[in-house]
Amino acid sequence: MNPTNDVLEQRMAALEGVDALFFGPSDYSFEMGRIDPGSKEMLDAYWAIDAAARKAGKMMGTAPFGEMTPPKLAEIGCDLFAATADVVSLRMGFTGAVEAVRNATKGV
Repeated sequence: MNPTNDVLEQRMAALEGVDALFFGPSDYSFEMGRIDPGSKEMLDAYWAIDAAARKAGKMMGTAPFGEMTPPKLAEIGCDLFAATADVVSLRMGFTGAVEAVRNATKGV
């Protein structure tokens, strides 16, 4: 969910059948046209979604970003969070694959 304004977030949180709101930091960054996970704008977006979820009695979730590490997310009471972000996992996987090829072809 990418925040646009408090009214939209609150309406989404109030929908019957919606159990949780999930803030996608990578999705939000891409939509905003930049990747800056530690920015005030990113943190403000997270807190806006969190406030809407809490107001509606729903759970809140996110992937880690910037200073919002899994331990920090647990500390502030985030209900659902991923151990890592999909983008990070993909990058790590591709980096490992490239490294494996480099190691396998050394001296060839």
